[in-house]
Parts: sequence; C-alpha cells; structure tokens
Amino acid sequence: TDDHGSHKALFSLAFYKGPAACSLDTLRVFILLAITIWVAHFWHSSEFGLYADDYLNISQGLASGETVWSYIKKAVLTFEYGRPIGYIFLGLFSFLGAKLGGLRGIYWLAYIIITVNSCLFYSLLKRLSPYPGFALVGALAFSLFPADATRAFLTHLEVYPALMLLLIAFHCYLSRRIRLAYLAILGTLLSYETVFPVFLAAPLLKKKWGSISIPELIKHASILGAMFVCVALLRIASGDIRLVKLDLLATLQMSLWQMISGPVTSMAMFVYRPFTTLRFMKHEPAVFLPLGVAALAWALLGVNLRVARTKGPTSSGETRLFFKHLSELALLGLVMLILAYPLVLTLPATLIDGRGSRVHIAAAIGASILCSCACLVVLFAASRLGRRNLATIGLTLYFALLAGFGLTVQEDYRLSWQYQRAFWTDLVRLCPDIDYETVILVEPTGLLNTRMDAFNWATSFGLQQIYQFFPNYQYFDRLKRKPQVHILLPG
Repeated sequence: TDDHGSHKALFSLAFYKGPAACSLDTLRVFILLAITIWVAHFWHSSEFGLYADDYLNISQGLASGETVWSYIKKAVLTFEYGRPIGYIFLGLFSFLGAKLGGLRGIYWLAYIIITVNSCLFYSLLKRLSPYPGFALVGALAFSLFPADATRAFLTHLEVYPALMLLLIAFHCYLSRRIRLAYLAILGTLLSYETVFPVFLAAPLLKKKWGSISIPELIKHASILGAMFVCVALLRIASGDIRLVKLDLLATLQMSLWQMISGPVTSMAMFVYRPFTTLRFMKHEPAVFLPLGVAALAWALLGVNLRVARTKGPTSSGETRLFFKHLSELALLGLVMLILAYPLVLTLPATLIDGRGSRVHIAAAIGASILCSCACLVVLFAASRLGRRNLATIGLTLYFALLAGFGLTVQEDYRLSWQYQRAFWTDLVRLCPDIDYETVILVEPTGLLNTRMDAFNWATSFGLQQIYQFFPNYQYFDRLKRKPQVHILLPG
C-alpha cells in the first residue's frame, strides 16, 4: 500500500496474509497477552485485599448503590482534584465488580481493563510498522512493563481507563477522526492528567515523517494547551489546593527533572527487574510453574516472532531502510517517554516500588516502543550470525523473567493483606472496650510490612469499615468522633 511505501521491499520479514489468517494471528496474540497479564499480575488475586486509598474509594462500591451514587455526585459537583471522570470510573467499576463477585469481582474487572489496554496497544503498533514482530514484542513489554508495580492496585481503576482513552485517541487520530481523538484525550485530562501530555506526539505516528508539517504540530499543541489551561482554571476555581498554592518556578524545575530522571529510571527497570526475579526464585520455587506455563503458551501459540522461518534484509540498501525505520520508531518512543513525566509533580520519578511506582504508568507506551526496537536490533544481529532460534528463545526467557517479577509484586500484595488481617484480629482482641472518641496508638516495632505498605495513613479507616460502630446513635452522639487508629512513627 502507499502507506508502507518503500518498506515493502525491506520487510521480507513481514507476512502479508489474507484477512482470515491475519485475524487468527491477532486472536492468538490477544490470547497470549491475556494469559501473560493474568500470570504476571493477577495469578494470586484471590488472596489480595484493600490497600491505602482503597479504603476510601473501593469500599464505596462494596457498600451500596446509594453510597456509590453519593461518592460520584460529590466528586463531580466539587470537581475533586480535577478528575470527575476518573472518580466516575472508580465508583462504577468498584460497584459493578462488587455485584459480580465481591472483592474478587473487582479484581476481575481490573484484569479485563488492563488486558484491553494491551490489545489496543498491540493494534496501535501494528499500524506503525509492517513488521509483526515489532507489535508483538512491544505489546509484551507493555503488558509486563517493569517500572509500574500497581497493576493490581484497585484505586487505579481511575488511572488505567485514562490510559485506555489515550490509546483510543491515538487510534482515532490515525483514522483521521480528529474530533473523536480530542474528545477522548480530554477524557484523560479529567481522569488522570499525567497521561495527557503523551498525546502531543500524535502527529509523529505517521509513517511518512516527511509529511509532518510545522503548522500541524503548532495547531495540535495549541488545542491541547487550550484544553489544559481551561481544566487548570476550573481546578483553581474549585479550590484544588495542588494548584492554588502552586509555585510556578519550582514546578517547572521539578517537571524538567522528572522528564530526565523518569525515562532513565523506567528504561533501567528492563535490565534490573529480571535480576530481582532471579533472587526471588531462590526462596520461592513455585514461581517456576507459572513461568513455565507462560513460556509454553508463547511457543504453542506460534507467535515467537516467526524469525526462524523468514529471511531478513539482505542488501545494504534494505539494511539501511530497516535501521532508518527503527530509528524513527525509537525517536517516537523516546518523545512519548519524555512526555510521560512533565505532569508527575507529587512524587519523584525515581520511585520503583509500591504505590509510588504509579509515577511511571504513562511511560509504558514510549518505553515499550523503545524496548521493542532494541529487541529487533538483537534479532537482526542474531540473524546475521545464524543464531535466530537462539535469540528467539532468549527473548522468550527474558519476558518470562519479567513475568516472574510480576509474581514478586503479587507476593507483596498477598502478604500485605495477611499482615493487615492479623493486625486487626490482634487489635480487637487487645482493645475490647472501644467506644466513642477512642484513640489507639500503635507502636510500630513489631509490625510486619512489605513494599506495598500494609500500614499507612489509611489504617484508621480500616477499623471503621470492617465493623459497624453504633448503628443507632442519637444526635449528640453524631457530634463525637469515631474511633481512631494511628501508627506511630519509629522513635
């Protein structure tokens, strides 16, 4: 086709099949992604619970429809944190999941959303390059993105739909449905703003970079800038303390630092996390079973890059075109990676564990494109050396190790819930006389904790939501404080 242009001669690696064959290949990849995500992020989800913000947000869906409606209405009317659509997602998904299967049902919904995102990303990469291996490797890197350890954090039911809207906006932009694209990206700004700047790279998605005009880039940036300013003014008018007391100079300095440290940190995790998995394997032999299943699934589905069955670029001209195409994709990935951090202002972009690793959520798109480009270079070099099969096996093992890191994160979630249950059991046994305005101070020396931070600022809410205190209290009793639990700081 005209869109592929000169790449036709180059990509003898690409398979141009009939619609039925392409649909079957796509279905196989979608099944592979679904299996990979389940093993890496939700294998032990039946043993997960609530963590930190979940006690304020997810607990609403576990209560009643009236409670959820009040929660959503408050978020919309007060324009809370400038994320009304995010809170709508959060309330509706938690309520729907709870009705389908309680807490486990909410985790199932989170799994479905994350899987759909990976499938959308795979479809996007297929539109960017005619080489099928690029889309496959990129989608696996996206599904296993090692810098973000919050896939199973239920409060992020407001975040991952925002990422979905961003991917939909990219698809709409490529399909020349520009108004729909801008409508979708406005939804991200009202859901979770850190993913919003990534859409600045939308004009770079075109296959022919020579067709990108400066006026088009200026118009695109102006529209997004106007959206951002309008939403920022609304947030200031609603009294959002994050913007009302903003120091502009300090914010710009912080933003620039995040755009430097964030990309370095997120890409470094592609190297660091496999070693984390190897350390974990020494203490948890059961990890071999799911890793083996993931690796076998990839092989049996017949989507291990198909490199062993094809020939790569042979002439010097084809090789130049191959690397030119990869360099354009890598530049696109780098731009998207940098744009993932300018609005990350509440936490340092060097965090890699626990809830703080959410700073890297928007970076998954650009980082996965860069990872895919690097893998294709390795495969090309291996092909020239006659080691294509060995390189394919090596990549399979590499992604299996990334899936193994996901299992280490799941262990943190599982242990954190166990520690919380043990804590509340002990507290009720030791404090049987809890009454109005009781304040319980907990000396933290003996508490067990994980990277998921089992005990934090939200601990006090646990007591009020596990038990129903004083259901028939009178007017004067309502003026009294509910029981409080506070974890003291060490020392």
